[in-house]
Amino acid sequence: RLNETAAQPLQIAELRNCKIYCYDAVDNVTVDECEDCELIVAACQGSIFIRDSKNMKVTCACKQLRTRDCHDLDVRLYAMTDPVVESSSRIKIRPFNLRLPNLTQKFAHSKLDAATNRFVHIYDFTPDKPDLAKPHFEIVHPNHGLTFESHGEELAPVDAPQALEDIFYNRRAPTESSEAGPNKSHNIKTGATAWTGASEAAPATTAAAPAAAPAPKPAAKPATQAAAKPAASAKPTGVLTRDSDSDRYSDFSDSEAGTPMSSVADEDTDDEF
Repeated sequence: RLNETAAQPLQIAELRNCKIYCYDAVDNVTVDECEDCELIVAACQGSIFIRDSKNMKVTCACKQLRTRDCHDLDVRLYAMTDPVVESSSRIKIRPFNLRLPNLTQKFAHSKLDAATNRFVHIYDFTPDKPDLAKPHFEIVHPNHGLTFESHGEELAPVDAPQALEDIFYNRRAPTESSEAGPNKSHNIKTGATAWTGASEAAPATTAAAPAAAPAPKPAAKPATQAAAKPAASAKPTGVLTRDSDSDRYSDFSDSEAGTPMSSVADEDTDDEF
């Protein structure tokens, strides 16, 4: 579809042996109980949730990808924040590899920065779950065996942001994990970082600057003047943090501040794709 679902939530459920191509910039996407399907989502401003699905080929660009109770997914991914897998197995992650109708424009509309791509930093929410087949996920990059292809050119001129192709061809390293502190990449609870390609390709970290000399103390103020209140500490912005003991990802909340995702249950959806 092109110019039919723009800026709307997209809900996909209970499909078998279907091809679903969404070339629009959408708000968020939920996929439930689908099997043996191919899914393309050009640009999603929020999260793409895939649940209870198996044997799918998924090509998508989104703020974040989350899977739960999924098996045997082949995912070609662009993600601005660390993707999440939960109770899932054999999830293959490779780089986004499509030129789509007016894709650069769709990225801008969805506020996706193609140069900020964290598709390799997978958070396994259930790393020690018994009776769950392994591997839970596999990152295949840079030797991914894919070609960068065009899709949907019969509908409109196709393109792709240059940074997507640069990462695909390993001319540019994926962005570092969005986790703060020592807990980065694959297992947030332990801080394990199994994928090292980004750190190997990234420029060397510069040495820390020497500490500045302490500033001279100001002269004492008259006793009649009230002491100034200390300024409230500013909260960091642009950094996604997670509590290792929290189940916030398990509830599939879309907002990084914890605000629940807007419901799509009451939206009118067209079952034809």
